[in-house]
Amino acid sequence: MTLRRSLEEVCRCDSNADHGVNLNEVLLFHGSTHGKINGILNSGFDPRYAGLGTGAMFGQGSYFAHNASKCFRYAGDDGTPSETGGLRQCVLLVRALLGNPHYQEHMCPDRRMPPANTHSVVALTKAEGGCVDHREYVLYEKAAILPLYLIEFEHLPDCECLVCCA
Repeated sequence: MTLRRSLEEVCRCDSNADHGVNLNEVLLFHGSTHGKINGILNSGFDPRYAGLGTGAMFGQGSYFAHNASKCFRYAGDDGTPSETGGLRQCVLLVRALLGNPHYQEHMCPDRRMPPANTHSVVALTKAEGGCVDHREYVLYEKAAILPLYLIEFEHLPDCECLVCCA
């Protein structure tokens, strides 16, 4: 098996290209309920709240994905009536500094920080020898995450996606 680097999976930001430092800066998605998203936008990501209500397979960090659809199951519904009658959700697009990531194959729910000499955790997929269906990116430092855009959307009433059919 060949391990694909995280840069192959995410959109790379080139803002640090001329400074000689590899921050491994990428764009990732994060899904949560409207109420929690508002807290994140006001105060930033706080890894101390990791896993409350959703679990924390890779420890107490902030979780992200390179594909927005992975985040839909965490985005929830705030109960506000939508114009279409479908499910309302929101997802954040963030700029994240992965630095030197640790590629994790197994669950490690007691982790509070990345392993020595690394800055983040990339949970590998089952196809890569890991334990998740889609890669997950876990950051343990609030300063490594910058929310850029709030994406709000509604599913159509007859939507048959995995979230609506669950």
